[in-house]
Amino acid sequence: MAENTRTFLDISLSKYRRKLVALYVLFSFSLFAFILDLFAAFLFFIILPYHSIPILTRYNLSLKFLGIFGLQIFFPVYVFFVGFSIVREYKEQYEVFQRQKYAENLSYDTLVSLLPKDFLIFRNVSLGYGDIDVIIVSVKGIYAIEVKSNRGTIYLDDTGYIHVKDGDTVTKQYRRQVISESNRLKRYLDAEIGSKTFVYPVLLFPLATVMKDMYLLNANDRYKVPVLSLNGIVEYIRAQETLIMTKDKVASVVKAINKIIEGKVIFNDQKE
Repeated sequence: MAENTRTFLDISLSKYRRKLVALYVLFSFSLFAFILDLFAAFLFFIILPYHSIPILTRYNLSLKFLGIFGLQIFFPVYVFFVGFSIVREYKEQYEVFQRQKYAENLSYDTLVSLLPKDFLIFRNVSLGYGDIDVIIVSVKGIYAIEVKSNRGTIYLDDTGYIHVKDGDTVTKQYRRQVISESNRLKRYLDAEIGSKTFVYPVLLFPLATVMKDMYLLNANDRYKVPVLSLNGIVEYIRAQETLIMTKDKVASVVKAINKIIEGKVIFNDQKE
């Protein structure tokens, strides 16, 4: 079992973390500047009304002073409220990334603990365009698993499209994504080990409720993508009775995947 130590999701989390820190600093500075301006207003117009106003009026500076002072008040207030909305947006996206990271960790740990030891499990394998969240290799086949962090109840509408009830909305074409990833892995393995392979695309929702026997189908292709919960994926793999790979071929596939993880091979296939 192997995994990449630095993943696309880790990089995204790190970027958003740095941006949030910078925004919090700007947010705090704006709040501090606003408080200072309020203190200055209190000082000039409440504590020293008889000294400040006559002096400003005498030198015809009152309007200029008020204009500059107004800008000093307006700018930090503007930055404060704009910064607040930006911080909230970035924080929400950061929480989405954190939930996705948790979902991937939960999926990997559960599969490692529940599947037999002769099932080789990899995570976050990069093939030039994002990461394949989990790859399982055994004599029963190769599985490219796309993990989604949606919460709620997963169901299909009358046209076969996936939806989420009482939870997070669907943000991508999940079927197309997981098929694209499985095809990319197949092309790499075919080229690397010199023989044909088949990769099963699987869509996994570890944080949601998933109905049994749910598949994403399309009349225009032959792919039948299972939509599974954590318990469902373990049952699904165990139920595969046909052995489609020899142990020697499993070893070749594992060796090829390890080359990607160790950086010995760079595969930049951008095809769907």
